[in-house]
Amino acid sequence: MRRELGVASIELVIILPLLLALLLLVVDVLRVHLQYSILEHGLRSVLRELQAESAAGRIPSADGIRLRLQQRGRGELDGVTVSVTPHVSLEAMLGQAEGSPDPASEIRLPADPVLEVTARIRPRLQLTPSWLIDDRELSYQSTLLLLTDRLPAGGAG
Repeated sequence: MRRELGVASIELVIILPLLLALLLLVVDVLRVHLQYSILEHGLRSVLRELQAESAAGRIPSADGIRLRLQQRGRGELDGVTVSVTPHVSLEAMLGQAEGSPDPASEIRLPADPVLEVTARIRPRLQLTPSWLIDDRELSYQSTLLLLTDRLPAGGAG
């Protein structure tokens, strides 16, 4: 029976860097997921506030939304870009003709302005070794609608 000295240490030298790189990749992916979750939650929260403020007639700007998002992000959303696309009405945004309601649908779409707010962040994998994965940026997008219609005097319902 021959003993093979050093086989375990050679295997460890080969396997350990791969396991460490895989662990760093998992940590990076979790960090990117955290950034995306913070972006989505922050955007929803900001839009809820702005929807309440829009009843007073204030239309939000992209810079105002971006600043509020960065405050909520606690340093994770420093590279966020925000674009606001205004639409005359929900019908115009959905691409339907203004005076021709769909006869099959009895849903009346609001005629008040609609803002389509898109926030983008391009997180990078920072911990993962560059020899394991190409240095690419990941792009995530979250789009929410801010309906600026005013509630009737009696409230909703």
